[in-house]
Amino acid sequence: SSIDESFEGLYINGLNDTNREKFGIPTNITGVVVEKVDLNSRAYIDGFSAGDIIIQIENLSIESIKDATTAFTRYKGKTKRIYINRRGAIMLVVTK
Repeated sequence: SSIDESFEGLYINGLNDTNREKFGIPTNITGVVVEKVDLNSRAYIDGFSAGDIIIQIENLSIESIKDATTAFTRYKGKTKRIYINRRGAIMLVVTK
């Protein structure tokens, strides 16, 4: 069940030893990890890919699934800036 239509096809999880190892994420990185993106979903079209770490949504710092849920709910249906860490590079995704 997706919190927001713009996150249809986006599967996120808190960071843990297993997904840190799978995606090569250093222990000093915080956020929530994109574990999977459905092909041709809104999230896929917006440019998300597995291994991306969502670190900020608008002005809200994301450190847990709870933070992400709060942010998705607050900005539901609105254009939002999502900052991701992709293998050490900070990128911006703008989605509605």
